[in-house]
Amino acid sequence: CVWCEEMDFPVCTEICLTSQKFPVSVFFPCASLTSLSRDEQQELKENFYLKVIQLLPDVKQEAIHFPKDVTENTIEFVLQGEMSSPPPAESISLLRQQTNWRQNFTVGPHRDPHMFRSVDPLDYTDLKVTLFFNTANFGAILSND
Repeated sequence: CVWCEEMDFPVCTEICLTSQKFPVSVFFPCASLTSLSRDEQQELKENFYLKVIQLLPDVKQEAIHFPKDVTENTIEFVLQGEMSSPPPAESISLLRQQTNWRQNFTVGPHRDPHMFRSVDPLDYTDLKVTLFFNTANFGAILSND
């Protein structure tokens, strides 16, 4: 057991969560996470949570909070301090290495668990550009006449 002084009174327990909570955001460029159905977003969060647990085997599962927020291109969760786990900053650093630089950190709903790949938000990503030409007649321009 771990001697825990974080509770109302000191106690010896298996898990001792501290008051330290760190928000963590993982970036998925060019994704449209919010366009998934509500059920698929829930599946996405479940699959993401399981992958984070796998990436941080030395962190007690109770210290990894289930993701609450999914934005257009991020999944956010909270990592809480726990007395017998590595310091949260160390775990976050390890997670950043795994999600920013490894090409195989992918997640998605059950129908396609590798739908989205995470990257470092400061890295270059693909750029989608759409050009509209209201008055150009490309048929005439490109024809061989």
